[in-house]
Amino acid sequence: MIGNQTPARRPKPVTQRDGSKLENQNCRMASISTGLDMQTVGRRTSTGGRMRTYTSDQVGGTGSDDAREAWRKGYAQDLGVQDGASWANVLVSLRQGRGVNLDVWHADLPSGCVSGTGRYGHNIFVLPDCKSGAWLVSDPWCRPAGWRRISEGELRQAALKWGAMVRDQTGRGSTLAQLIAQARELMALWFPTHEKPLDEHEAEPPMDGELPDPDQYETGGYTPVMFTTTNRQPLIDLEEDMALYSAAGKQRTYPKGTATYDAPAGQQVGTIGSDQVVYRQVAQDKTTDPGWVLIDGGGGTGVMRWVKATA
Repeated sequence: MIGNQTPARRPKPVTQRDGSKLENQNCRMASISTGLDMQTVGRRTSTGGRMRTYTSDQVGGTGSDDAREAWRKGYAQDLGVQDGASWANVLVSLRQGRGVNLDVWHADLPSGCVSGTGRYGHNIFVLPDCKSGAWLVSDPWCRPAGWRRISEGELRQAALKWGAMVRDQTGRGSTLAQLIAQARELMALWFPTHEKPLDEHEAEPPMDGELPDPDQYETGGYTPVMFTTTNRQPLIDLEEDMALYSAAGKQRTYPKGTATYDAPAGQQVGTIGSDQVVYRQVAQDKTTDPGWVLIDGGGGTGVMRWVKATA
């Protein structure tokens, strides 16, 4: 488990339930739409339905190859395919500041949004935003779309459960192409409104809070996890930055009407309102332009915006 971290910008979450023809099977398309917003710093956005139009597969569930095709064909972006890697690789990607599109067994994910029993494969977006061991997650089945913190252990459990199901159908030593094809086949077979029937011989799920043991899935190896990633984005340590700036006496007052942006030199998203005229400077984005400052609205809102730095 790692310390707290947050990306410099939070993308807008996308729901798959947008009224499009394949909305029930577009979880991956909606999830990578959230990832597209993150990777392009809000300059390119999409919906689950629109993203699906850029794939060659217009029937049933999708795989990571469909996701990569949609990004390239529709938005000229590259998606990192990590299918078959271990859970440790998921954590490495998040620590690096990458957004993760993670395949999970929905019944094991406490996202607050589930169809029926949740017994189907699902894809979610995990933001590299961690607080007290819980990561910020956007579940595309939620409508309206939103963010929810889910513990690292619960994410691991849901991801390993799905990875084991995919691996068990392909066998040990499966190629990447075989894993991707099998995941797509299972997602076409079981999905929201069409869940997997309960098998009387199926093993009982872990008790609440109990983590699965990878050895129950495969002896002498690891259980593969199915996931894709965005590129790296700047990360900040809010607690450390706030302490440093407070100690240096660098708090600033930004008056009503000051323009706020979603990223340095990015899109203007609003202005500071009359009800919050005093903001606290917490970090500078040294990766781009020191003339831009990340500010915190305070009051536990968690709203992070960029403004042009004052002297």
